[in-house]
Amino acid sequence: MLHISLDAEKLSLNQGGGRWQGKLEIQDHFEDGTGESIGLTTSNVIELKMLPRTYDAALRDGLPFRITLQIPPGATALKLLVEDIRSSKIGTLSIRLKEVPGDLR
Repeated sequence: MLHISLDAEKLSLNQGGGRWQGKLEIQDHFEDGTGESIGLTTSNVIELKMLPRTYDAALRDGLPFRITLQIPPGATALKLLVEDIRSSKIGTLSIRLKEVPGDLR
């Protein structure tokens, strides 16, 4: 399980119907020690429809996400890409996995 938090202030959200709305795409893939992709690349589109109090909390504390991943054998890095679909802004995250204990894989 991977926990990430996004800076809600950087997202292109619109207020409508009493909610803050937006759309994100989160992609992930793993790489081996040579930088080649291994395992499956997954992509999830997330529709955001936050009540004002939820939006205020996201501005204050970040917008949390939990992602369940299956780490393939031989993976040494996890790459994440988050796209704010409305603005086309992209953020990336790279995590080295060689320090992850085997029982967490």
